[in-house]
Amino acid sequence: MGNGDGLCAPPPPCRGNGRQGRGSAPRAPQRAHPEIFGSRRSPMCERLKFRPHHFLCSLGFEGKGYSEGFTANMSAIVGGRLRRPDGEDVKIEVVAAADDICAPCPSRRGALCVAQDRIARLDAAHARALEVAPGDVLRWGEALDRMAALPAGALNEICSGCQWLAGGMCAKALDRLKADR
Repeated sequence: MGNGDGLCAPPPPCRGNGRQGRGSAPRAPQRAHPEIFGSRRSPMCERLKFRPHHFLCSLGFEGKGYSEGFTANMSAIVGGRLRRPDGEDVKIEVVAAADDICAPCPSRRGALCVAQDRIARLDAAHARALEVAPGDVLRWGEALDRMAALPAGALNEICSGCQWLAGGMCAKALDRLKADR
């Protein structure tokens, strides 16, 4: 379907996908989150960038976050893209630094986090468990399949050190995912 540049093709559902049509000039690619980056394009057309531990964070997200801006951004990504009926087709590129979820995080310092050592451990554990590496591109549906295949109790190991683990949101979401797949 796509041409590897993060743009959806062919429309629908995407409009303004950067291809020239009759009487139209080509458009430059825009960022994924119009409410933050001012995109005129459908956010479903853009490839997301996730560090490895954000796959499970997105699965378990229940509207809580580190700040109002962070929560709004996470809601736009998870609710506005991944949980839509066509969300399983969203392409995600794995990165080794701050990503689309991190953008408004109050703990972000450039491409890193104030808790970078802990975040690096989480990313390494998730990358091993989900068999992803920086530069990999997969669809959200593929990521869901990989998460559903995690062995029972995996979250206790790979999410060790995460402040959200004790809340149980991710475990409940993973149980639901396994039951649905």
